Amino acid sequence: MSVASRLAASALALAAGLALAADLLLRAQPIGAGATLWALALVAAAALVLRKREVSRTTQAIALGAAVVFALLLSWRTAPLLLLLDLAGLAAALALPLVPQARLATASLVDIARGGMEWGVGLVVGGAYLIRRDVQLRTLQEPLRSGRGTAVARGLLLGGPLVILFAALFATADAVFGNLLADATPHLGGLWSHAFRIAVWFWLAGGVLWVLGGRSRTFVPHFEAAPPLRLGAVEVTLVLVLLDLLFGAFVLVQSRAFFGGQAWVQSHAHLTYAQYARQGFFQLLAVAGLALALVVLLDWAQERRSAATTVLAAIFVLLVAAVMVSALQRMRLYQREYGLTELRLYSTAFMLWLAVVLAWLGATVLRGRRERFAAGLVGSGLVAIVALNLVNPDALIARVNLDRAAEGKQVDYSYLRTLSADAAPTLAGQVDARAMASLVACDTGWRSWNLSRNRAQDVVCPPSGDGGADE
Repeated sequence: MSVASRLAASALALAAGLALAADLLLRAQPIGAGATLWALALVAAAALVLRKREVSRTTQAIALGAAVVFALLLSWRTAPLLLLLDLAGLAAALALPLVPQARLATASLVDIARGGMEWGVGLVVGGAYLIRRDVQLRTLQEPLRSGRGTAVARGLLLGGPLVILFAALFATADAVFGNLLADATPHLGGLWSHAFRIAVWFWLAGGVLWVLGGRSRTFVPHFEAAPPLRLGAVEVTLVLVLLDLLFGAFVLVQSRAFFGGQAWVQSHAHLTYAQYARQGFFQLLAVAGLALALVVLLDWAQERRSAATTVLAAIFVLLVAAVMVSALQRMRLYQREYGLTELRLYSTAFMLWLAVVLAWLGATVLRGRRERFAAGLVGSGLVAIVALNLVNPDALIARVNLDRAAEGKQVDYSYLRTLSADAAPTLAGQVDARAMASLVACDTGWRSWNLSRNRAQDVVCPPSGDGGADE
């Protein structure tokens, strides 16, 4: 068996093991410890595959370390949107070794885009190519034809029935062991559903291992980092001057609105102060994101950096920062009037992350160090997800709105009842018991164990009594 076939066979075996583990660990809802254990198994399999790939040890350590962090976060919070961000962070961390650059710190946005394309191709077709092209059936049959393979097969045929026999006896002898065994063993009635889940997870896990092994490079077209259109100093200067004038006029109006107060807004916009604050936040959020991308693109496309364009770009960055401050001020007024929700909180968090990116842009792109911008962009995004887990968004939302209630302001309790178990300890005693029970399931198994859910169960769920009569 060739070295390539042995590596492919190892990846195939790892993918099969991950698929079986996924059927065991991920079948329970809601997700919790089972998802963390499976994610850690995926990280361990990725570490084995990456050993054979030409990736620096530093990059491997950063990627695998970040992946472990996000795997553990799956057993910390329960908010659905936060769990999606944690999963996105896990996927992004595992994709870091795909960036075609010796050092992550100097990887460009083009390098990161190519790594993302490779990641997507691997997930779509990797499972199929792992079987069809990387592993020949006859190479997989060689170990089975050997004496050791035959011995292993005989051992499994002899030991399997014995394990089933003794497990059945233990299950009838001890109810706790029997329940655990029944929970961990798939029912024959759902055999086809288990087979389907195993196939899906094999496809995904095989694709991840295939792409991390470097087999998908030929499927991703190579494109140069040079821009398709070069701009001279005149074009860039004119664009920045026009944008500076527009953004400056907007910032001036915003300053008049906030310094002039409610009377100025009502006389000019014919809106209440709360309505004025509510309008435009998401448009300003889009403006800030597009403006940041525009600065990077202009710096990338210009043929030669000049002092004039650098100064104009710096002014533009400062004006974008002022727009961000205006947007955050609008959201603060809106939240003060109507309370805090998930959309308002996560939008504010995204705007704060853009502010960090803006500062990093000024420290890198505007100082002629554009090659370091992409690494900071990705790294700050991963750190922002971890920070959201530390903040505990649902608990913060509940706390802010309950403080409003203490001040005599109107609070939407029906919305608070839709939050996750993360908010249950904060809401305990503030909403009725039936609503609290809807936040937390008290009969989850070990695969759904979660730190926040466990704390919520301690508060919401009645303690299990042990004083009943024995039967």
